[in-house]
Amino acid sequence: MVLLPTAYLPSISYLHQCLRADVIAIERHENFVKSTTRNRCQILTSNGIQTLTIPIVGGRSHKQSIDTTQICYAQNWQKQHWATLISAYNNSPFFEFYAHHFEPFYHQKEFDLLVDFNTKLLAILFQLLKIKTQLAFTDAYHHQPKHLIDHRNKPFETKPATQNNAQYIQVFNEKMPFQANLSVLDLLFCEGNNAKYHLQHWQDGF
Repeated sequence: MVLLPTAYLPSISYLHQCLRADVIAIERHENFVKSTTRNRCQILTSNGIQTLTIPIVGGRSHKQSIDTTQICYAQNWQKQHWATLISAYNNSPFFEFYAHHFEPFYHQKEFDLLVDFNTKLLAILFQLLKIKTQLAFTDAYHHQPKHLIDHRNKPFETKPATQNNAQYIQVFNEKMPFQANLSVLDLLFCEGNNAKYHLQHWQDGF
């Protein structure tokens, strides 16, 4: 069993950990950690890597548990995120096959809590990538959990990749070098059914 933080459209290395585990436990009782994968992801645009961030109620001064961290809808971040995803991946080989699974998340405001929004997106990714790993949640916070591989503080939003990882053709490969360990959406939209192969053979640099 692997213990992971909640994550917004998480990176390839995050999904690699999910694929390797029998069960993953999502931490619901830690304090929210700003500027991490918990509410942001990285994608590749024509201008390079861009970070998409979900605003939360309380902003940068927010210090509540992740289990009570609310999404802020004061600004239309959903419209901006979806427009950016379209601009980045509309010309990718598999965007049209998968886009309809994600688009509803950017037109509805049915999710109050960040962890619920993230978890529903993760379930969609599991379905599309045919990941059979069981999803569970923590019922309390433990600083040193027993019988769990603790990856809550791993740098999933950076590039923990080794040189042995197979590269794939990204949308803007003709104008910029390969960018490793982006949101798994980059891999999915570029590789389609072959995305799972890359997840299985990913080698973390932790």
